[in-house]
Amino acid sequence: MLFYELKKLFSRTGSKLLLLLLGSILIFTAIYNIQSTHYVQPDGTSLSGISAIRELKKAKSQWNGILTEEQIKNVLQTNQDILASNPEYYPGTTDINLANKVYSQEQGYDDIRDMINQSYRLFGQFDYYLIDRLSPNQSSSFYKNRIEGLENFLGSNKEFTDKQKEYYRKQYQENQTPWQYTYQEGWEILTNSLPILQVLSVIIISLLLASLFSYEDKTRAKTILLSTCQGRTKGTVSKISAGLLLTIGIYTIVMSTYILIILGGFGFDGAFNPAQTNFFIGWESPWNISNIQAIGIMLISGLIGALIFSSITMFISYKSKSTVIASTVAFLLILIPDWLTNYISSSNLITVVKLLPDQLLNSRTQLSGFTFLDLQGIVISPLVIMNISYFVLSILILILLYYFARREYLK
Repeated sequence: MLFYELKKLFSRTGSKLLLLLLGSILIFTAIYNIQSTHYVQPDGTSLSGISAIRELKKAKSQWNGILTEEQIKNVLQTNQDILASNPEYYPGTTDINLANKVYSQEQGYDDIRDMINQSYRLFGQFDYYLIDRLSPNQSSSFYKNRIEGLENFLGSNKEFTDKQKEYYRKQYQENQTPWQYTYQEGWEILTNSLPILQVLSVIIISLLLASLFSYEDKTRAKTILLSTCQGRTKGTVSKISAGLLLTIGIYTIVMSTYILIILGGFGFDGAFNPAQTNFFIGWESPWNISNIQAIGIMLISGLIGALIFSSITMFISYKSKSTVIASTVAFLLILIPDWLTNYISSSNLITVVKLLPDQLLNSRTQLSGFTFLDLQGIVISPLVIMNISYFVLSILILILLYYFARREYLK
């Protein structure tokens, strides 16, 4: 019966169109990220795509190594030398060709440039041209600035409890420096692009499952299913199993395919760089993890998010007997909560909204910011709470669905 349920789902025209749409989104996202990669040549012209990736990797790999004080000083000195050799250049110049020629010399240490800019600016702000105003002699405070910036930030913040402040200080102190840096373009692209792909994948999965239970009501085939002995239990179990298999299968295929395309094109280099070296997680992140661990957390969170939304969709499909209602509710639950935060002023209410299941599809924000909660003296990440609670809740929803369906069959 499981095979039969899957066959019914995939044989519908709407399902085929949704799968085609998801495949198109996957291909477009991968091609876009490859083609939008640029390498500026010494004459100011630009390469894009595979050739740009190859040249950019060569340029950035020259700066691979431990980010010691000496290495930071080397970057600052190199930057000053480039500026000195181009006296007509100034930040924000309208001479695009000149700006490109200067950038062609700087792009190799672009990742380190971002880290330096984040180190020497005010906590929470960013100035791309800050490095141009720094002397090589200031390299000694590169890591020290991170600790001092945290202290200034915590000192001016009235919302954090003493336990939260103590935890953040502990995380910063335990962060092992100097950091190892290697070319990491593929991991940065994954960190930046995975959330939107996860959201779109879960939306399409939910739309696929919206008709799983309501289809029999629409075609009036439920009376036949109710009249069979196997339909009382195995019919429901087969539908639930089909829903779970479809959710896990599609999510795994889409994510693994995308990751293999991106890392296959950009390289696996940088997997074990500290997350703080990744621009899209950020210098300020209190998570002491590597790039590959960050992506792992995002993938697991996304899978739990897919499971909870699939469970909700199947439950609503059964109770409402309407594909439209099930599709609409799932769509709104995924997209509305994050939008609401733009119109909510209460910090407590925002915290509640940030614990809704849609946040599992955008776990990068949890890895980037100071989002840990103080629960009666226990400081814990919302990601831990959400992953455990929504995994359990999805199981409970499916058990409840089975219970209601079985009761109906027994009437």
